[in-house]
Amino acid sequence: MENLKRTRRSDDELLSELREREAKILARQAKKDASANPVLAPIVDALDDVNNSLLAAKRGFAEKGPQSFSARIAKAEARIESIEIQRAEAEAVIHSAIDEKAVLRTLLASYSTKLANGEDVSEAEVTDSLNS
Repeated sequence: MENLKRTRRSDDELLSELREREAKILARQAKKDASANPVLAPIVDALDDVNNSLLAAKRGFAEKGPQSFSARIAKAEARIESIEIQRAEAEAVIHSAIDEKAVLRTLLASYSTKLANGEDVSEAEVTDSLNS
């Protein structure tokens, strides 16, 4: 059977948590006081800039979201895969076209020679050659 008993935090854990909360509240209050003081305002602004940069950098490490590094990498890999498929298809078209071009040049040379020698070449004969 499962242990349904609640585990209580120790006094040291509770005090530690309270001290952390107190430190955050004091820091927040110090920031408010400093931003009201024109002499300290530039430091507060610089601190805000650093915090904003830090948050923007941390966003990239998020597990979810379109701007996370892993999501952007996956998207780029999918684009690369698509481009590689297109490249393979283009190479196949090129090889096929080169072979077809050689056959067509041979046919053209053959019929040109026949015409130059005064032989008759019919449209049906040319069409049949193209279809075979």
